[in-house]
Amino acid sequence: MLAFVNLNHLFDVLIKLRKEFPKFEELGFAIKDNYKSTASAGIVIAHYKTPLSEVLKWARRMEHEAKEDGGRDAFAIAVLKRAGETAKTIWKWELDDKRESKKIKLLKNLVNELQDEMAGFSNTFIRNLNVELYKLGEIENPLLATELKRMLNRASQLKSDDDNKKRKIDEWQEKLSNLYIDSPHIKDIRREPNFLSFLNIADFLARRTK
Repeated sequence: MLAFVNLNHLFDVLIKLRKEFPKFEELGFAIKDNYKSTASAGIVIAHYKTPLSEVLKWARRMEHEAKEDGGRDAFAIAVLKRAGETAKTIWKWELDDKRESKKIKLLKNLVNELQDEMAGFSNTFIRNLNVELYKLGEIENPLLATELKRMLNRASQLKSDDDNKKRKIDEWQEKLSNLYIDSPHIKDIRREPNFLSFLNIADFLARRTK
């Protein structure tokens, strides 16, 4: 299917589309080699003045990369910035008990946190991570977790140093550390760029959908 979606509804549409995607093997269809049916998606975020032909080209390209580089049952997101820069990231859908994508919900929640000026996080931790990871390359998770905690603490919008602030920092430290660990599951894509692109795209969407 092909859909044009407003950014404010993108996450909910993606979650519902993947959730409702039929399990063809349960509908009486013969599936080759007994594979389970999967869903791959190519998502392109572009300015409305970007030529439609360019957007459609990238949509087909990202769908292909979701299937080939993501190993199927994955989604690939590309952001075409007006300055010519492109950010892209590829992940497995990773469905929860409700058949909703954990990765899309994580991206949605991160955008919400970046937009929450009272109790969320500023984007400084993302900008600092970009500098550190590009400088250091792959690092062990214990070190990353320590750095994440330090950066999230500095980026926290909660003014009071209470248990709620500590709980939230610990929660997002764990979520982002696990995201970093999951990133190598996408073949032929190095861990750091894929992880950082996920964060950078969240930052971009947070600024564009306020």
